[in-house]
Amino acid sequence: MTRRVHIAVLLADTPNPAVLAAHGTYRDVFSELLQGSLARTSAGAKGEVELSVEGFDVVQGVYPSPSEIDAFDAVLITGSAASAYETLPWIDSLARYLKDLADAHPAVRIMGICFGHQVLARGFGVPVERNEKGWEVGTTPFVATEDGQKWLGLGKEVKIQQMHRDHVPSVPEGFTNLGSSPVCANQGFVRLYPTQPPPPYSSAPSVTPSSPVHILTLQGHPEFTQSIVDKIVDARERAGIFDRTFANESRTRAAAKHDGFALGRAALKILGIE
Repeated sequence: MTRRVHIAVLLADTPNPAVLAAHGTYRDVFSELLQGSLARTSAGAKGEVELSVEGFDVVQGVYPSPSEIDAFDAVLITGSAASAYETLPWIDSLARYLKDLADAHPAVRIMGICFGHQVLARGFGVPVERNEKGWEVGTTPFVATEDGQKWLGLGKEVKIQQMHRDHVPSVPEGFTNLGSSPVCANQGFVRLYPTQPPPPYSSAPSVTPSSPVHILTLQGHPEFTQSIVDKIVDARERAGIFDRTFANESRTRAAAKHDGFALGRAALKILGIE
């Protein structure tokens, strides 16, 4: 019997026109990452799991309804050109929603990417700030902590596409850090269930996931490809955000190999997909 896994993607931004034309919305971009990661698992190769990825435009206040949220195995929050420390109504609402979701619907796993990582941290009471050390852009290695090595499964060095200047300088209570780089000390967080984890919605009642992870975040972008990073860099160079030298260096880094699909598999593993 095929297990059907449902993931809600909370869309915190619309891609720039060049990215949108080439790769679709961020719901499409994450669907490609997750489907590609699934194909690289044993369960996916055997056809034992199907993924359904549904997008919700939280900038416009669109969320899964209270009656449907428990039918999702996981909620994933995307990146954004906005800053998680801004006091915009939609960001304030999103931070509160994520904390309430974790408290009131513990069977729903939560994943945050870049801005998603940051707004989750804000929801759990720690500040998000502009990083005085500057930008990370393109494929960037970070050194995984012991928890990072355990839950990401990639050894001590993780290579991930980056596109950020904001960062979370401290670790929320109840979370642990996954790794660090010279520019960004907290490259992701994990929060474990304090007791036996509840089974995901798509599992039979007797099935529990192989991982006790409730919340997993990454500062980088496992879903980004060289093409996506290049198009964002092009736009930011034209806007004067990046100078020519930094833009060219960023394009060079973006061409380097990264661990996107392996990190996608780590995300699926917390849903019991291996």
